[in-house]
Parts: sequence; structure tokens; C-alpha cells
Amino acid sequence: MAGGAAAQNDVQKALTDLQTVLGQTDATPDAIKARLDTFRDAMNKANETLMKDRNDLKSALTQKQEAQMVQLGVLN
Repeated sequence: MAGGAAAQNDVQKALTDLQTVLGQTDATPDAIKARLDTFRDAMNKANETLMKDRNDLKSALTQKQEAQMVQLGVLN
């Protein structure tokens, strides 16, 4: 699941950039919007990757294993 790790890094970077711009007293609304849009895009991509990875995992499991993963909160 290397894609998941890369997506998480993109989310962390986007969040850091958003926090940085929010900490700037002279940040323009356009700068804030750009960082917010980047963060939202990164989150959407990470969620898409998560859904794909969950589906891949689900297809490799037996019915009992799938039920156990649902019970653990890994799958829904």
C-alpha cells in the first residue's frame, strides 16, 4: 500500500501549508483558498486510495476474515 503512504504525505504537506498560511497575519483570501483547495484535493485523493485499498483487501479475504475486519473497524 505504498500509494496510501504517498497520499498521506500529500495530505500532511497540504495541511502544513494550510496551517502556515492561516498563521500569517497578512495572508490574502486567495492564498487561503488556494491552500484549502489543495488540502481538500489531497484528502479526496487519499479517500479514493483508501476505498480502492479496502476493496482490494476485501476481495482477498474469506467471508470470516471479512467479518473480522468489519468487527475491528478496518472495513465497513
